[in-house]
Amino acid sequence: MTDTSSPEKSRDDTRHVSIRILLVSAIGGLVAMSVASVLLISAYANFTNTWDLIFRSSRQLLDSLDRELNNQMRPARDLVAFLSRRIAEGSINMDDRDQLEPAMIGALAAAPQIGAVAILYPTNRMLRTVRTADGRVYLSSSTIPTAEVAAYIGSLHRKGEIIWGRPFHDDGVSLMTVLAPLYRNGTYIGAIGAGISVQAISQGFQTTETTRFLTPFVLYGRDKVVSHKKLPFLKKSRLTGDSPLHSLDELGDPVLTGLFSSPVIKTSSGTGFETRRIRANGVWHIVLTRKVTAYGRTPWYVGIYGRQTDLDQQIRRLRISIMAGLGLLVLSILAAVFLAHRISRPIRSIARASMKISQLDLAQINPLPPSRITELNDQSRAFNTMLDGLRWFETYLPRTLVNRLMRQGGGARTASREAELTVMFTDLVGFTAWSENRPPAEVAAMLNRHFEIINACIEETGGTLDKYIGDAVMAFWGAPGRQDDHAERAVRTALLILERMREAREKDGGESCLRIKIGIHSGPLIVGNIGAKGRMNYTVIGDTVNTASRIEGLAGKCDDPSAAAIILMSDTTARKISDGYALSNAGEFHVKGRSQPVKLWWLQEKNP
Repeated sequence: MTDTSSPEKSRDDTRHVSIRILLVSAIGGLVAMSVASVLLISAYANFTNTWDLIFRSSRQLLDSLDRELNNQMRPARDLVAFLSRRIAEGSINMDDRDQLEPAMIGALAAAPQIGAVAILYPTNRMLRTVRTADGRVYLSSSTIPTAEVAAYIGSLHRKGEIIWGRPFHDDGVSLMTVLAPLYRNGTYIGAIGAGISVQAISQGFQTTETTRFLTPFVLYGRDKVVSHKKLPFLKKSRLTGDSPLHSLDELGDPVLTGLFSSPVIKTSSGTGFETRRIRANGVWHIVLTRKVTAYGRTPWYVGIYGRQTDLDQQIRRLRISIMAGLGLLVLSILAAVFLAHRISRPIRSIARASMKISQLDLAQINPLPPSRITELNDQSRAFNTMLDGLRWFETYLPRTLVNRLMRQGGGARTASREAELTVMFTDLVGFTAWSENRPPAEVAAMLNRHFEIINACIEETGGTLDKYIGDAVMAFWGAPGRQDDHAERAVRTALLILERMREAREKDGGESCLRIKIGIHSGPLIVGNIGAKGRMNYTVIGDTVNTASRIEGLAGKCDDPSAAAIILMSDTTARKISDGYALSNAGEFHVKGRSQPVKLWWLQEKNP
């Protein structure tokens, strides 16, 4: 039995991957990983920086609004503190109108946002300086308007400090009030108050440096409006002593109307502002507010808002840059795939050509083209040189034999061994006389055509052409691959040779007039690699070979001039073939090297 295992089979168990897939995965993967990593890091950094910039810008805007509110409110408090000190020191006599009048009028002139200054006496009398809506300033004396106000002023004595009062409306002007008790020599003598014009506060806020996309606002409590861009357009006739400020409903701003009913989505610790997202009129708005408690019991809310689409411009630009980066990533991967394909193409061409070489199909292999890559170009040149050399080797080596040995793995299978094979010798009858007076080129051409026929017939039946001996041919069957019907194959080959030579004679008009002798014998022999290390042949030796050669020589004694071929086989071979062949007994002959005569059979064929 022939061992079917081979080193090639064990090597084939290894998993393989295409060079194209490997290069695409390696180059494309590295490019994708590198670009994607840079893109992700850049995107993260840009998003972080952008949000940090937005956060800082928002904080700065709210800080500027907070400062503006303080700038509007502080002068009134400072004025009240200053006048209360002057009165306490006796520099101003609050009972002397001639002293009070210029001091109070001068106070209004120094602070345009202050709309009124009033001296409140314990007797419920009030002296005040008022700036009207049209800018006029006048001094008037009257009683405190209500008992509630009188009681409130009286409570200042118990508190003993400057306080922010409630909004106040008088003479068509709404004021935010600040009050301080007056003392002289430790005795409570009344109170002093100043009012900041709500209109002035609102105008100051609307001129604050923000952006054209943002709307600043100031609320007193959760419902009253101190500053808003729509405030100047509201009817002042709605304002009264009981309602000195416009409400959010009167303002009609849908964003602020839903302000405190919307959840806080983010609270910035340390900066005191809250972020809300409010949908108004089908549009999302971002609202930032800061609670201010420095101006009385009722909290103030300073804030800004704008449409989310306007505020998201930086984010949109960042997203566009990320999309552009992703596009570049895709282009980079495609370029890497293209580059990998271009690099792998010559490698795959070499691989395909190498596969054809493994099949000894040299005629179907084209020379490899040059490459711009130095190593691949060197490989192509080396391969083409090897291909030229192999084509020369193919001329001298039996391709079929080499192919079989390669498939079986060589090694132990090519080592010399004993086996039972069938050997065939062929020889042309009268070749020496025919070639004697012909030019060498004509003789060589005829031999080449003859050997083409012989070789094709041997390969067709799976035989191995061992060697050419002048005009003779030696071939065998049964090795290197196992062939149990080796005798049958050899006999079929002999008949094929006979048929092809007859066809050649008919085709060239009888120029191929030489006949052929064929001797066939089966038996044990030595088969394998035989020779020196530098010049080895896969051949057969032994008595069976010698006997087959002798049988071919005896064919001349059985010559039938009318036959195109004389085919003799030993009785050993005849016993191994199937029925159906026309055999006739050629007799027994003594063969050199054998003590017993050899019985021969003549394979008959009809004359053409």
